[in-house]
Amino acid sequence: IISFHNFLQDNAQRSSAHIPLLIAADFETPRFTSIPRGLELPIPPLVLSSSQNEKLIKTSGLLNGLQLSKIGINLMLGPTLDIYNVNQAATKSLLQNRSFAGSTEGVVNISSNFIEGLLESKIAFFIKHIPGHGSVESNPHDKEISCYTGGPSEFKNDIESFNQFLKYSDGMMTSHIMMPAINGLEKEFVTFSKIFIDKYVKPINNNLNKILITDDLSSMGAI
Repeated sequence: IISFHNFLQDNAQRSSAHIPLLIAADFETPRFTSIPRGLELPIPPLVLSSSQNEKLIKTSGLLNGLQLSKIGINLMLGPTLDIYNVNQAATKSLLQNRSFAGSTEGVVNISSNFIEGLLESKIAFFIKHIPGHGSVESNPHDKEISCYTGGPSEFKNDIESFNQFLKYSDGMMTSHIMMPAINGLEKEFVTFSKIFIDKYVKPINNNLNKILITDDLSSMGAI
C-alpha cells in the first residue's frame, strides 16, 4: 500500500500540474474499513463510548489518524456523527456500531474527544453523513430508497453535531436519503438537492470554506 501510494504521488508531482493527490479511506470499525489488515484496526465508536474513558477515545482518534498518515492516506472519511437509533439494531442498518451515541448531546460530547485526537494526528478528515441517519432505518447501499422518518425537530437535532464540528474538520459528506417530512425535500435525494445545500448546508459552512462531498455513488443501490 505504501509503495502504491508513493508511486501515485510521485507521478502526480511529475505531472504538469504538480498537485499532490488526496487519498481517502474509511477507517471506522474492523468491519467498516478500507484497510482490513496490516494496521491496528479501529475500535468501533459505540464501543469507545461505552468505555466512558475520554483519554482512550482521544488516543483512538490519534492512533487512527497516525496509522493512515504513515501509509500514505492523507484524508479520513469520518468520523460518523449520525445519531444512533435503537430501532436500527433489528435491520441491516448502515450505522450499526459506527455511531458514538443515541442523542445529539452524547454524539457531541463523546466525538469531541475523538476529534481532538484526529486533530493532533494532523490527518485531514470529513465528518459524515449530513443530515444524519438517526431517523433512517434502511441502508442506502440496498436497492431501496432510504427515507428519513423524523420531522423538523428531529432534523434540527440531527444536524447540530455537524454545526458544532465542521469548523474543526476539512469538510463533510452528504447522505443518499429522502426527507418526505421536510418542505422541498420530499422527492429528491438530499445529495442532489439544491434546496438542501442552499438552505441547510451553506448556513453551516458559512464563511468556513469547507469541502462538501457526496457519499459513495458506485455501490449505492438507492442511487
